Amino acid sequence: MDKSNQDETTLKLLVYQLNKYHLPRAQRMMGRLEQGEKLTDEDIQNLKLEYDESMKDWSLLERNPKYLDLGIRYVDLYTNIISRALKNEQAG
Repeated sequence: MDKSNQDETTLKLLVYQLNKYHLPRAQRMMGRLEQGEKLTDEDIQNLKLEYDESMKDWSLLERNPKYLDLGIRYVDLYTNIISRALKNEQAG
């Protein structure tokens, strides 16, 4: 399998996982944060894992520009979650 086919297969799997697992979890997390709740220890562990995984996948996105916007929106979503969590923590 050449590199572009391997990338495409990997990217399809990443998009599937994003839609099936990561986005629903992030949306639930953001919903709780919007209600003023704080992140749980499990939320924090998941955010760290998501960050680590996204950094490993970033070069894959750079090689495949049609997916780069998706990666940017994904990072933006998690940036918003972290910002909101910080705001909630500071509010007490």
